[in-house]
Amino acid sequence: MDPAPAEIGVDLEFVRVLDWPAMLDMVSAEKEREAFKQVYAARDDSAEAFLKLWTIKEAVLKTTQRGFRAGPKAVETPPSILDGSGQGQLSAFGERYDFWTTRSGDALISLARKRN
Repeated sequence: MDPAPAEIGVDLEFVRVLDWPAMLDMVSAEKEREAFKQVYAARDDSAEAFLKLWTIKEAVLKTTQRGFRAGPKAVETPPSILDGSGQGQLSAFGERYDFWTTRSGDALISLARKRN
């Protein structure tokens, strides 16, 4: 029996240099991956944008209490939400989620809440 979903999921990552294209393949479906690469491949903030994508996905996955086992590719984050205001809505697992994301110093913090 799966545990009941959490109300809120939170993730924090420190901004750092990383091989984001290899990691993107692990967490994003082809459509999302290609859209991300088209927008960020040549930008100086590509690693930070990837980590924002990562923290949003992780926060949503944590609301399932299954983490990555729930499937990060099912949490689609279009590039437009990564350049936006730091908050918005997305869909995953047939549900709607509110998310908030911010940078504080060297850390990116994202929070997700399943909508009722």
